[in-house]
Amino acid sequence: MERHLQLQKMFTGCAANSDDNAAVRTAKDTWGKEVTVPEKVESIVCLGSGAPRIAAYLGVMDMLVGAEERCEEVLTFIDDCKQDLHKRTRDVPDSEKKSAYTGAVTFSGRHGFAGTYANFGPFIGANALNVADEVPDAYYFETDLEKVVEWDPDVIFLDPGNMDRVNDEYKTNPGYFDALRAIQEGEHHAVLQ
Repeated sequence: MERHLQLQKMFTGCAANSDDNAAVRTAKDTWGKEVTVPEKVESIVCLGSGAPRIAAYLGVMDMLVGAEERCEEVLTFIDDCKQDLHKRTRDVPDSEKKSAYTGAVTFSGRHGFAGTYANFGPFIGANALNVADEVPDAYYFETDLEKVVEWDPDVIFLDPGNMDRVNDEYKTNPGYFDALRAIQEGEHHAVLQ
């Protein structure tokens, strides 16, 4: 319930001085008249943005459609999965971990292969070695393609929503991609971001 109240305050534009839900009800009523809320949402969430954004999104959806119990169930499930993954990977020495790169991510619009995340939530949760973490004070950015060659990650994860861009890049420079070890070894995968 505490998380829900925090999300309500965030949703109402940081109405932290108000302990009641009047602003939330007003926003919900206004949005309800202006926005068609689907009865069923098939696919959502931006994992690349981490758990706080997922929690905020679900909190807003909770307020719009009145699904507080389901929102809490989903957030608990996500927290449980993160804890389980962390427990299973925390004791693996760095020397035994594979390096990873996520590309073709979406931030401020769509990006090709060079669009990446440092401090990528799923990699943090899995205690993975994200090659992009070497860039200080970064979260999402467009890296130099030659930097990816230098990093030569063991595994590459790409956002399927931007594969058309990656495919176009591949057509113009197949040698670049074919030279990457992860591509040669078939260690390239889709990741929902």
